[in-house]
Amino acid sequence: MFRKSILATAVMLSLSMPFQVCASPSSLSSGISSDTNTQEYKNWNDNVEKQIEIMDNQIEGNIAALEKYNQTLKNLNDGISKNAKELSSINKSIKDTSDIAQKRIREMYVTGLRQNYINILLSSKNFNDLISKSIIIKTLMDFDDHNIKKLENDKKSRESIVKKLKQNKDKTEKLKSDILRKIDILNKQKQNQKKLLSVLNSSDPSECADFENSLSRGSFTSTNDVVNYALSFLGVPYVWGGTSPEGFDCSGFVQYVYAHFGVNIPRVSQEQQNFGIPVQRGELQPGDLVFFGTPAYHVGMYIGNGKFIEAPHTGDVVKIANLGNYTSAMRVR
Repeated sequence: MFRKSILATAVMLSLSMPFQVCASPSSLSSGISSDTNTQEYKNWNDNVEKQIEIMDNQIEGNIAALEKYNQTLKNLNDGISKNAKELSSINKSIKDTSDIAQKRIREMYVTGLRQNYINILLSSKNFNDLISKSIIIKTLMDFDDHNIKKLENDKKSRESIVKKLKQNKDKTEKLKSDILRKIDILNKQKQNQKKLLSVLNSSDPSECADFENSLSRGSFTSTNDVVNYALSFLGVPYVWGGTSPEGFDCSGFVQYVYAHFGVNIPRVSQEQQNFGIPVQRGELQPGDLVFFGTPAYHVGMYIGNGKFIEAPHTGDVVKIANLGNYTSAMRVR
């Protein structure tokens, strides 16, 4: 009766998730051995943990994208602000130049164009002087027109730039909104998976104890400096997006360890999977990064003897695990 209740709870939780989990353990029915029951519980448990790792990594990737969009928005807002100030300055210049030109025209009409030309004629020393003064007046008026036209063109150009920047800002804000929505959905799905994992773990205490014993802390030693430094963080809690000893996610953990030795590797596991020298199966050395999935949804560090250290998923801690069926490995130098 207890096992049927556990199965019912697990199935109800899994129905709300788009990710597939293992079929319910057939050992819940009668007539199956205890060993088979334990193994199938472990398989199902491992699968749920894998889904949590995948979702943590997807959240991490979306957060990285969100940071890029935030930076893009900052740059766009800075650009809009800068060009808006330029527009304000141009508008002031247009007004000032127009005021000067209109004042000059008003003065000419007040005194009379004829009188102006008579004054020019009477004040001219000779014909060449008369021509020169006439040219100066015309040039001055043309100069006003030219300046105003140039400023108007500058204004149109700035307005076009601001329009494009605002269009890009609108597009980026929509993309940012989509990312936030995805993160929210993934977090809800992850919470459902964690509830399912809790149900599975509480349903078979002996299995949980065996699993924890297999990952005992402090029982592994190495002559590799990178590995030993990584081992010093055993027990640090998993925090998605975490990049410090206060809390790590999988890629943040290995990035932090290698940064201590002056090696800068990419932030997310998908990019880390393409960084370094590919390592063939059977050639793994302590310190190599091991990846799960293509593109990678999880990464850890091989420490030797068929084991690796990892920051597995939300609700867990940095720990040692048996290295199972990983996808690829990279050697970082």
